[in-house]
Amino acid sequence: MRIIISFMRQYSLSCKLNLRMRLIGPLGLLMAAVIFVPTGKARIAYTPPPPMPGLRGEAATEYLKHQGLYNSLGEAVMAARYGASYRVTVDPNFTEVKKLTASDGLSLDSFGFSVAIYGDTAIVGAPFSDNGSAYIFQRNQNGADQWGQVKKLTASDGAFFDGFGISVAIYGDTIIVGSAFDDIGSNFSQGSAYVLERNQGGANNWGEVKKLTASDGLVGDGFGRSVAIYGDTAIVCAAAGDIGSNSDQGSAYVLDRNQGGANNWGEVKKLTASDGAQGDGFGVSAAIYADTVIFGAFRGDIGSTVDQGSAYVFERNQGGANNWGEVRKLVAPDGVASNWFGISVAIYTDTVIVGTSFDVFNEVTTPGSSYIFQRNQDGADHWGHVKKLTASDGAIADGFGQSVAIYGDTVFVGMPFDASSTSISGSTYVFERNQGGANNWGEVKKLTASDVVPGDGFGQTVAIDADTIIIAAGGFDSFRGAAYIFVAENNPPTISAEPVALAEAVPATNITIAAVSDPDQAAVTLAVTVNSSASATVNGVTVSNVTVQASGEVKADVAPACGASSAGFTLRVTNDAGLFAEATLDVTVTPENIAPTITLKPAISLWPPNHRYHAVTVAQMVESVSDNCSPLNVSNVVIEKVTSDEPDNGPDDGNTTNDIVIALDCRSVRLRAERAETNDGRVYTITLRLSDGRGNVTRRDFEVSVPICQNGVPAVKGAPVNTATSGCQ
Repeated sequence: MRIIISFMRQYSLSCKLNLRMRLIGPLGLLMAAVIFVPTGKARIAYTPPPPMPGLRGEAATEYLKHQGLYNSLGEAVMAARYGASYRVTVDPNFTEVKKLTASDGLSLDSFGFSVAIYGDTAIVGAPFSDNGSAYIFQRNQNGADQWGQVKKLTASDGAFFDGFGISVAIYGDTIIVGSAFDDIGSNFSQGSAYVLERNQGGANNWGEVKKLTASDGLVGDGFGRSVAIYGDTAIVCAAAGDIGSNSDQGSAYVLDRNQGGANNWGEVKKLTASDGAQGDGFGVSAAIYADTVIFGAFRGDIGSTVDQGSAYVFERNQGGANNWGEVRKLVAPDGVASNWFGISVAIYTDTVIVGTSFDVFNEVTTPGSSYIFQRNQDGADHWGHVKKLTASDGAIADGFGQSVAIYGDTVFVGMPFDASSTSISGSTYVFERNQGGANNWGEVKKLTASDVVPGDGFGQTVAIDADTIIIAAGGFDSFRGAAYIFVAENNPPTISAEPVALAEAVPATNITIAAVSDPDQAAVTLAVTVNSSASATVNGVTVSNVTVQASGEVKADVAPACGASSAGFTLRVTNDAGLFAEATLDVTVTPENIAPTITLKPAISLWPPNHRYHAVTVAQMVESVSDNCSPLNVSNVVIEKVTSDEPDNGPDDGNTTNDIVIALDCRSVRLRAERAETNDGRVYTITLRLSDGRGNVTRRDFEVSVPICQNGVPAVKGAPVNTATSGCQ
């Protein structure tokens, strides 16, 4: 079948024609040419082309024009694109902050063919700039958020069209760069990869540490087609590697930093699919997180469905320590022929995303899609399918899924052939895990470049770390290429404090202290601190146990201690992006209003009724006292008054007066032991009073009785008819 292929420089310039074209995908066709391609999976035969002169820069460009390979760039893909329009949605949550280009870039370099980001460092591959190159950018190079170029990387032994930069990966201070077309000895296009370290050869020098090659590499393996790194573990794939008689089945290699010696980056194991077949392209894409790796095999047949594609999950300790065994094969539940499922993969903790695109060698019938899988969906380590993602405005041949990235609960999917009117410009879509429902992975935004023009292919590759995204547009400026940095917009959360009023010494009260919200994340996920800590004490007031409810209500335990006075606290709410807002919490403290307590001893009975005085002291009446704040004791209790239910000198009581005599210090009273002979006994009621330092008063009545007789029948209390008042009021 005769097919016009644009974007083809990745496959076939000069002597690199025999590297399998189908392993790169539609955006890999970076050099236009008219060729004949057989259908099916037959390996493309290698016919050595005439030698290509060792030209550089503009001279190489002129050579390509002379060969008739330059002017048709992009024509075939444009023809394949049927021309769909879309409604552009401006993204309020992500802001384009910088457009990156190579300082010495030229047409056809394909700057942006690969991208990676970690922290404040981004790397962009330009595999078709002569021998190939990659560029390092730093967030604050040349100024805050300027993302200035720090260094251009090239292979120490690079040769023309080695494809250095066809894949890039970064973790911490270590970079891996693939060079899939590199000739190793006489092995044409066996491929290689290079390890570079930030401070190798000097501070921020990003020097080469090691060149990696496969221990069993063969002609045309394309080792380095995809790379990944996490910690001290690197993955390098040979997507066109032959496994036995299966040509182009593909394989991957696990390397460890200290395998074979310190910083040696030695080979640990070669990985292949358990059911691999000819032409699968296992390893066309790869991603690693901790001890889990996922590989795309984008041309694998599923049953009789040709080129549907698949992906494979491997775990470090599956089958034994450091064995890197296969755990699960992933397929699209609704896969179709030529789906190219696995053209892109990404992983973050327990979530995997696998992208599809379209087969440039067959009729395009879908816009593309991506699929979410989770580790324990449908069972432990089952890696079950959760959701199929599609663009809300996708059209046939948009290439949705050509690139994917994930961080936390956010997924990015590139759609580089998305069109505005009839021009291929590209876009990237943002999905959130709980948008539209729990684990629903709903679309939230569509990103486009600020200066997009036809043929840019924005979304060709995408990478994310925290709140920073890099999206490539490899077709920019006649395939010179560009990349765009987006960051989460400065949308800080909001907080409003609720004033609190409490009395001192009340028990810790869980109370509403504020309300918070954030336009970009759920309120319950926001962090709230008090005076930059989990708890704080000011003027004797303690605020602790701060919690945020789903509604945004902020509650805390507020406890004013004895002696506390009104206080102010700084509440800070911080979102996942580190943005924050502050408010002042005012706690008004009123004096303690809880009265002290008096615990009484048992009542006293006076006998015999001989008209004599009996001294009754506070100590005889009071067992103990207590107060929340004041240091009180029994000696603080005074006698306020004493009443009797019989008159001072009534009938039949012995004709005496002054039955009640309160001491001047109010801490004892003399009571006459007498009662009327014809009544039911006398009851003296002693009113005790205790005040704390804040004016709170407690009164308790203590009874002293004189019974009518000594037969165990108690005196019956009647209404008071005689009252003596102390001077302690």
